[in-house]
Amino acid sequence: MLQFYALSVLTNFMSGIILAQETFSERTGITALFNPEVLRSKTFLLVWGVLTAVTGVFKILSVTEGDVIIVGDLLPAIAGLASGTALLLMFYRERRTPSEGAEVGSDAVDRIDALLSQNKTLVGVLSVVAALLHFLFPRVLFL
Repeated sequence: MLQFYALSVLTNFMSGIILAQETFSERTGITALFNPEVLRSKTFLLVWGVLTAVTGVFKILSVTEGDVIIVGDLLPAIAGLASGTALLLMFYRERRTPSEGAEVGSDAVDRIDALLSQNKTLVGVLSVVAALLHFLFPRVLFL
């Protein structure tokens, strides 16, 4: 479906910008591409993270006409799932209190959070690259 194609390109690109913005601004001296207060607000992280992750799931389930099933959109789907999860974990990290860290089952979430937070810039850059490649080459295998 073309709607998920367009939504995938948009959410992957924007999520990648959000995730890699701190490193980008440190290296280039440009302070912000967008309003940083809005991009770091809890509500925005939650809504955009859910939208990106759900788009990644639907990108796996839906097929653009003339494309190979599942494999045709694999890279944008994985990028959407990874960047959406990273944004949701950013929301989770800001929302929870230190006393909630000892909850049962939070060990797996903490490991995923540690992995994605250490590689936040890499996930962001790969998400932007996946969005741009998916936009420029819509019918190429894996893109």
